[in-house]
Amino acid sequence: MFTQLMALQKKLRTSLQFQPDLEESFMAELLQKNLSFIRVALWVEIILYASFGILDIWIVPETKFIVWTIRFGIVIPFTLLVFLFSYTKAFRSYWQFVISVNALVAGFGIIGIIAVSKPTELGFQLYYAGLMLIIMGIYLWFRLRYIYATVASSIVVLGYEVVAIGFQGALFGGQSHIGVPVFVSNNFFLLSSIVICNIGGLTIELYMREAFLQRIATEEQRERAENLLLSILPAPIAKRLETSPDVIADRFDNVSILFADIVNFTPLCAHVSCQEVVNGLNEVFSRFDELSERHGLEKIKTIGDAYMVTAGVPLPRQDHAEAIAEMALDMQKTARSICLFSLDRPILLRIGINSGEVVAGVIGRKKFIYDLWGDTVNVASRMESQGVPGRIQVSENTYQLLKHMYDFECRGEIDVKGKGIMQTYFLTDFLKV
Repeated sequence: MFTQLMALQKKLRTSLQFQPDLEESFMAELLQKNLSFIRVALWVEIILYASFGILDIWIVPETKFIVWTIRFGIVIPFTLLVFLFSYTKAFRSYWQFVISVNALVAGFGIIGIIAVSKPTELGFQLYYAGLMLIIMGIYLWFRLRYIYATVASSIVVLGYEVVAIGFQGALFGGQSHIGVPVFVSNNFFLLSSIVICNIGGLTIELYMREAFLQRIATEEQRERAENLLLSILPAPIAKRLETSPDVIADRFDNVSILFADIVNFTPLCAHVSCQEVVNGLNEVFSRFDELSERHGLEKIKTIGDAYMVTAGVPLPRQDHAEAIAEMALDMQKTARSICLFSLDRPILLRIGINSGEVVAGVIGRKKFIYDLWGDTVNVASRMESQGVPGRIQVSENTYQLLKHMYDFECRGEIDVKGKGIMQTYFLTDFLKV
């Protein structure tokens, strides 16, 4: 991700544009963040345009009514229309173009005022400053893209040059005895304002685009971290861990636990590469993970070639025993379709199930693990380790929960390590109807 970000930043500094899909997201976000500010800027434009109408009384007294027609009859109504248009859906697609046109209308309004002012008035000498305000607005107020701002401001200055030379005779005839120094001075300030605003506008857009890239990179990193956490912990537990620093420990009265082990896996691995061993386990456990998700169970962990999954944790469920039984039956069916290390026979699973109460919680500070503890867990492990290859051995507790729904074969009493003599059963592949 860091390499991609650096590549995008390098391309950004040369083209000042993203690839199409990213550019669309950037422009949408830019408008969303600045729409209120743009509307305020439009009102500021209206207020300033109207306020400067007071100066017309002294600066262009002979042509003030024509000037007021430009101000109040053209520019201000057009800006109001743009403001109203900003509340439509179409504005979101064309806002850069619409705001650019609005800026040009405002700029050419001032140019028009300069054009109609008489040689005996001060419009030509003073109102060029209004163009400087327009240029600042184009680059810094209306959040126009740098390319739009540059084109719009260039058109405004070009319009001023045409009017100053063609209408006011700044260089040839007319009031040329004062026009040349005023024309040169005005151009000096106009061009200086463009240079300053150009640098500022370019810097602002680069900053906004790089900030946009950094935010996307941060969100992707956070999403990856959340996904990694979810791959380690159950979703409800991960959410609790993010919001609370307290130790997570819960007691569940009714859960079912399944342990599964690949029979003779260690001897099978003796003559194959480590890559094949890992690939083989990955294939088997990935298939089991899919089954776990399908049945709504929670995978707890894998230990070597053993697989542990539970039902009823961390979210309690009434059908925990049925869910774990269906999982066991599907695991046996899946095992019959998997042949590891190019052998011509499928793998055999030894599965053990027990039901009861457990304590569940998160341990570790750097490498979290969600685990289960209690006698129920120990018995489930013994059901697997002292089971029969290719069979599903269940305890008396689980049998009592499922005997009215599934067919069982009584194995009889066995000596369970750490527990003594226990009655156990084999769950068959047939569901009673």
